[in-house]
Amino acid sequence: MKRFDAYILYRLVSYFCFFSLVLTFIYWSNRSVRMLDLLLGDGKSIGLFINLTILSLPNIILSILPISGLISAIYLTNRLNVDSELTILKSAGTSNLELSKPYFKMGLLVSLLVGILSHQLVPMVRGTAKSIEHSVSDEMGSMFLKSREFFNPDDNITMYIGKLTNKKEMNNFFLEDRRDPKKIKTFISETAYLAGNREAPQIVLRNGSAQTYLTKTKSLDILYFKDFLYDFKVIYEKKAKERTETSRELTTINLIRSLKKEKDLPILKQKTYSIEIHNRMTTTLLPTIIIILGFACLVRANFSRHGNWVPISLAVILAIFLEILDNYFEDLIRTDSLSTWGLYITPFLGGLLALSILLWPSLTVNKKIEEQFLP
Repeated sequence: MKRFDAYILYRLVSYFCFFSLVLTFIYWSNRSVRMLDLLLGDGKSIGLFINLTILSLPNIILSILPISGLISAIYLTNRLNVDSELTILKSAGTSNLELSKPYFKMGLLVSLLVGILSHQLVPMVRGTAKSIEHSVSDEMGSMFLKSREFFNPDDNITMYIGKLTNKKEMNNFFLEDRRDPKKIKTFISETAYLAGNREAPQIVLRNGSAQTYLTKTKSLDILYFKDFLYDFKVIYEKKAKERTETSRELTTINLIRSLKKEKDLPILKQKTYSIEIHNRMTTTLLPTIIIILGFACLVRANFSRHGNWVPISLAVILAIFLEILDNYFEDLIRTDSLSTWGLYITPFLGGLLALSILLWPSLTVNKKIEEQFLP
């Protein structure tokens, strides 16, 4: 039986590596094309594109690993069913629980990889990527400028730039400021350009008009100008808030240290850190549960010439259900409707479901053979 476990584990690892490479390449290529179009369209260098795409790999791999583990478990179990290898083992008296041992080992291996990524590597990479994005955004022209589309650099502010030249001059400029509900301001100018510094950015408008709509009196004031200076400090304030390190950019060790040392942390921040830690723990546990669940659905299926589409579909549906359930409990915790430990309900239910399918009493292959051939 040990040789069989090693044989199954070897095939599982082989299929897992193959599916992981294929899915990572597909997902990464799709994301890289969109990022390339966005960065090069805004005049960024190819070096920045390479750095950001490489830094996006750990996060992509983290998302791919549980899916690859499930696909490899389903694919191999289906192959063993088709080749009648499982039928022979069952007829020899091997239980489903014994057959699941290599799948359990495979699940632990995937969970180990997911744990390393989610607890250490991905937060570090996110922090590095965020610092690169902020270093790029320090360039005045790169903070918010987009051409030929309406966009919102901040809440209640809408901008449109008809054309953006290489000198960061904006043609056919439009800006609407709705931060004061009593006074809605609209600025239109033929040209505009950035001025000031990073701490106090400003926009200089030329040959345009400033319209102020008073909502109470429903009156409109229009001021025509040749030169007009608009203070845009709100953008810097927003960027400064974004620079603060969030729980997603901190490794689990640093999160635990922050909770222990900094006892004067705000309650909301303590809760956010605690949810992030437990969420990473459940993310680490779920791959093992999903792999065992995929095997359990396939190993209970009887041989059919039409294939095993029903148990395969059931395994995929159950995996999706567990993911939805995990997100649902996380939302309940964030709204204070459930304790933080509620995150572990999903892996517990998933493990209980997989164990129930494996141990559910049924006729063995030996009994079926006796019924068919013995008088």
